[in-house]
Amino acid sequence: MIFQFAQELDELGLATNGAGLTIRQRLGEILEGPPCSALFLGECGTGRSSTLDLFVRKAKAHGRVILRRCGRAWLWSHSRTGKLETELWPLLASLEAKRVTLAVDDVADTEPRFQRQLLEAAERAQRGQAIDFLATAHVTFPRLAEQGLFSKVLFDIFEGCTVELPTLRAQPENIEPLVLRLVQKIAGGFAVAAPGIHRQAMQHLQAFSWPGNLRQLRTLLEKLVLQHSEGEITAHDLPGWLLSADSFGLLQAARGRMSLRELERLYIGSVLAMTRGHKSKAAAILGINRKTLASKIRRYKIPS
Repeated sequence: MIFQFAQELDELGLATNGAGLTIRQRLGEILEGPPCSALFLGECGTGRSSTLDLFVRKAKAHGRVILRRCGRAWLWSHSRTGKLETELWPLLASLEAKRVTLAVDDVADTEPRFQRQLLEAAERAQRGQAIDFLATAHVTFPRLAEQGLFSKVLFDIFEGCTVELPTLRAQPENIEPLVLRLVQKIAGGFAVAAPGIHRQAMQHLQAFSWPGNLRQLRTLLEKLVLQHSEGEITAHDLPGWLLSADSFGLLQAARGRMSLRELERLYIGSVLAMTRGHKSKAAAILGINRKTLASKIRRYKIPS
């Protein structure tokens, strides 16, 4: 069972690292063992949602009833049937299935109402109903739980069951084989010939830090494959932002003689903009408490 899912994980860039082996083991446990949980943590673009999709597909093919969060409701599906329900408890009570799989993408962003419904499901699981809990979250999720911004009881369900998906910059030795596999996959999907990749171009791909991880790499390769099918991708074909090897703009900031104070002000402002002014979430991403964040906002006169 452990080694049956290599092809699917290969497409997610997870087949050649420890996370891939852990994922295969966890999937085997969920399909063949007693009810269990899995939380997939990762930065943006690391394939959290795709990994969850893989688990859902395999569980459904295994005859499992799937309940997946869909907007403000739960999508109930089994085989080819499906319907939406707004409340989880009566839905669980009405199901005659021996085992149910709950899947929640970005669990840290769920509303309090959904968190209460998950707690109710956890209570049913404690009373003997067979329920698997699957979820994804950004790597900052544990900080949110520590700061009381997410239910500690729900977080404890996943304690010891987390799988952290690696960033591309943490595994530069795997970028070349991953690029070669993705080029073949993308070319096959578009029904075009797969281009070759010049050694210098590959070196640039390996040197880049990929802040958008697998998603960013795949998007770039799709464009390059379509532009250079039957040819060769050279360093001259790569975009300027990649050739600069400055994915976070740090070299540009250094060339502009930007001080650490100025850089911190810009970064805090960017995080606040990304979280739409949500100070608790911004503080969790920054790794500081909300009081310290408020102090820095006042000191730097950051609009909030």
